[in-house]
Amino acid sequence: MLRSTYLGVYPILLTIALCSSAATGFGVDAHKIITQITENHLTDTTTKAIAELTGGADLISLVLWPDRIRYVPGYLKSAQWHYINIADDERIDEIEHVPGGDILTAIKRFHGQLTESGVAKNKKIEALRFFMHFAQDLHQPLHVGLQADRGGNGIAVQWFNATKTKNLHWVWDTGMIATKKLTIEQYVQLLDQVSPQKIQEWGNSEFLDWAEESKALRQQVYSFSPEKQTRKTVIGQSYVDRNIALLEERLVMAGIRLAGRLNKIFDPSH
Repeated sequence: MLRSTYLGVYPILLTIALCSSAATGFGVDAHKIITQITENHLTDTTTKAIAELTGGADLISLVLWPDRIRYVPGYLKSAQWHYINIADDERIDEIEHVPGGDILTAIKRFHGQLTESGVAKNKKIEALRFFMHFAQDLHQPLHVGLQADRGGNGIAVQWFNATKTKNLHWVWDTGMIATKKLTIEQYVQLLDQVSPQKIQEWGNSEFLDWAEESKALRQQVYSFSPEKQTRKTVIGQSYVDRNIALLEERLVMAGIRLAGRLNKIFDPSH
């Protein structure tokens, strides 16, 4: 398998990568939820084409791959492709992109490789992995983040009564989803109830639109009251109650939009 080619060679580096909370994109459960929603909206032709391309690999294994290889030699540069830094008073369409790229330049590049003819099969599989992952990460507001706090990774959080400090990025990647105590299948069933009109509305958008939406949500992300604040940001149930619906909408939007893009690539007649 192509995936084992990378994962078997550098086990120590991969262990470090998987254990680093500051390094991950959407949490594993979030990626699983989005990916299952995506699969629910793929045409049979798209599903078959992806299976033929990847040798029948599970979509979730493809989606999680970019988080698992970012510390592997040859892929170190990919770490900065998972996000873009932008100040509140800057416009995304006007900023100068950093050398080596960011999530917007990367998603456009890999989408292009998927649509171009003559791209080698192994490069197309790699492009599919990166494209699906970044399409999901781009819907997490803190992946369109502030450089000062590294997209919330630099904000220490007192999460409910936990003794171990978390960070704000983890809250949006993993923490709030875990509070629902649902299985992946239950969460997908809960969220994947979108009208055809809404699906069409969400589909009429570009990658830049996804990034601008995430940036616009940051004001709510950084609103921590009424919990009493100390030197450590305190986040409890009131914060979750204000934000969980927003996060869940981003999950289902990501899944449906990704499915739409994949259907256009692999089943253009649809």
